[in-house]
Amino acid sequence: MNALRSFHAYFQKFSFISIGVFGALLGIAYYMLMESGIPKESQCSYMTNWTTDAAAFAWGFIVMWLGYIKYNDKILFALGWTIIVEHVLQLVDHKTSLRK
Repeated sequence: MNALRSFHAYFQKFSFISIGVFGALLGIAYYMLMESGIPKESQCSYMTNWTTDAAAFAWGFIVMWLGYIKYNDKILFALGWTIIVEHVLQLVDHKTSLRK
């Protein structure tokens, strides 16, 4: 528990802009890691409906807003950005004509 508190205190030292960039980079890294382990022709559940990505984008925005406005918590802010970026990449790559 003490390590978690020190991690949280360390995160609070950075600006929201740098934390947003960090969250976006985490989202990109997570997406690339996820994509590297799944064959392109597989029928994964995340490829089925665009509304999943739209809902995740909305929830990511809510988490980001809670971190920025309500709680002033940069970890929540970064997590919101991570969710948004990962699902935007997923939506663009798998559910638009850009992939074809």
